[in-house]
Amino acid sequence: MRVNPPNKRPMLSEAAALIHRAGHIAIGTHISPDPDAIGSALGLRLALLALGKNVVAMCDDPPPPDADFLPGSGDLRRSLPGGFHPDLFVALDASDTRRLGEVGAALLAMDIPVLVVDHHVTNLNYGDVNVVNPGAVATAELVLDLIDALGVTLTPDIAACLMTGLVGDTRGFATPNVVPATFVIASRLVQAGADASIIIERVMRQRSLALLGIWGIALTHLHFQDGVVWAVVPYDERRTRSLLDTEVDGVSSLLLSAQEASVSAAFTEEPDGRVEVSMRARPGFDVASVALALGGGGHALAAGCLIDGPLDVAVGEVVGRLLERTTAAAQAD
Repeated sequence: MRVNPPNKRPMLSEAAALIHRAGHIAIGTHISPDPDAIGSALGLRLALLALGKNVVAMCDDPPPPDADFLPGSGDLRRSLPGGFHPDLFVALDASDTRRLGEVGAALLAMDIPVLVVDHHVTNLNYGDVNVVNPGAVATAELVLDLIDALGVTLTPDIAACLMTGLVGDTRGFATPNVVPATFVIASRLVQAGADASIIIERVMRQRSLALLGIWGIALTHLHFQDGVVWAVVPYDERRTRSLLDTEVDGVSSLLLSAQEASVSAAFTEEPDGRVEVSMRARPGFDVASVALALGGGGHALAAGCLIDGPLDVAVGEVVGRLLERTTAAAQAD
């Protein structure tokens, strides 16, 4: 894996120059994408199309229900179209190459420049140019900076995509990293045509009956100890209830709503026996370090990883690490 030294500031001018030189651009984002990943990818795609570029947006997995309403979501691809030969790969919202899945592996194997745009503190700066700023509340915020550097005028569709990323990663402007500048950005997107009320409704409040069924499975496997709340979603139970096609989403955030919880973890058993782990934390705790140690990444308050099973072993490994942190915090108090 290519790992370059971190930059002290986002390299927007270098990123814009890379894009202006390219004619055929592939945009890729991480597996199990969230609204920030999809909104950033689709918003940048629209901006690059406005520049006259040939653009393909790609991801291993389809858009989640809280982002599949965005313009262009149906154009997201899992492979390059025939005859499309990219001369630039833009990797969005992915802290390392493994998070880019099979799409990323194929594009990274090509002899083309790589531009990374991301806001995760665990980013490994694996691009030729890295626009990486952990101070941004969402990758969509950095995509907006890049669009400005490219000189592209915001349209209602671009604004809607970026607002979706902003709303998704701030949980409706409720995360501790939201600052006055965040609302300035949101205001600008609304002025450009983003309908904040519709986006917040779709991202934060609407859930399918199938997803509620997934949450039901998780809540039947609910556990709590020393500030850590966790739940598992076994593969066999999803299959029995015909929920294999439903993306498991929002379980860790749901668990963290428990008043007693400082840290939450949701474990989803995959068909190949591996386990998708999603973790959330209240301010003062750090789950990114746990995810990074297990091959994943994210933020201090929201992180994840994909680890080997079996399920009970994976749960024991992760929960043990989380309990070490909550126990140490309790002793420090």
